[in-house]
Amino acid sequence: MLKNINVRHLLARPEVFGMVERVQVQMIFETIYRTLDYTQPLVLCVESPFELQTAIRRVYQIPNPIQPRSETFSILDRKLKEGFNTTSINSEIWDLFSNKAAGTLFKGHGQDKQVARDIKQDQSQYQMIDFAVKFKNRQIFGNLDSIHYDVARHPNFQDYRWLGLYGERLKENPLAQVLKRLLDLGLMECYCFDKLVLWCPKPSEVHIKGGKLHHEKGPALAWGDQYKMFYWKGNIVPQKLIEAPESITKDEVQNEIRSNIRKSYFEKLGLDNFTRLFDLQIFDKDLDIEGREQILYRSREKDSKTGNFIQFAKVNCPNSGEEHLVSVPLHIKNIWEAFAYSLEHKPQEFCEAVN
Repeated sequence: MLKNINVRHLLARPEVFGMVERVQVQMIFETIYRTLDYTQPLVLCVESPFELQTAIRRVYQIPNPIQPRSETFSILDRKLKEGFNTTSINSEIWDLFSNKAAGTLFKGHGQDKQVARDIKQDQSQYQMIDFAVKFKNRQIFGNLDSIHYDVARHPNFQDYRWLGLYGERLKENPLAQVLKRLLDLGLMECYCFDKLVLWCPKPSEVHIKGGKLHHEKGPALAWGDQYKMFYWKGNIVPQKLIEAPESITKDEVQNEIRSNIRKSYFEKLGLDNFTRLFDLQIFDKDLDIEGREQILYRSREKDSKTGNFIQFAKVNCPNSGEEHLVSVPLHIKNIWEAFAYSLEHKPQEFCEAVN
């Protein structure tokens, strides 16, 4: 089997993406609809998965929390006001590509357990982007469990997961070539009605590091300038932390209750900036069995909001060695109590665990 997949390249839209690519996508959809004996559809490109959900909701007359303004939405609104009734044919599109593209290729070349292993191995990158988009969509729109909001599974950028397995063999299947061409032109997701196709392009920016969405200086995912998502080592974080970390306040860190996001604050700001932000001084320190310095910090002054001192412990995970900054309560008096607290052990239990 030929397998030439550059996942980072396939996740993002082409560097050249404009009217020419949009027109070619339109022409391909017209061909697909003729194959299914449907009349030529109206094909509209919106700018992001979030605008795609908005457009779908408009067709189904569901209230929208966002109201994009563009020529595309103006065209859609005019059609809907004219009584442009339409019905989903996502399932028919699915059957077409599943049976005559994916199914045919697998029967011809996929009687090998390696195919299944390769698909499972490659799916994580695509699922990661899909999860990020769904997470953001739920933030904007709430529950998306209704079938009305479920985008078509074919064509979909995740089709690269299996298309890439066949390499040159795609030439044997014209429908598979059509599908791959749609994705190469920049299609990410779509929703197919009998008279209308709504689709959006892949991100303009995708940044992955260590198998996780991550970018130290800008959005890890972006669709132009309007829709941006900021990630630090797989955690979605405030835009301010990435683009203006110097403006982060003590209250913003303290009000964050999720430990993984607090860790992101610590890692992005760095130990020196973090200790300066909270005006921390060393209260206790010691070396662990690997010779790494473990430090218990306490604020110089009492916090104006709580009336108490603030304590953090800088500790290393005994398994991975990874450094963590953990907020610990005031009853903790030394670094090893803090270390044990960070692992949810009593001090004597922790000593037994590491000795």
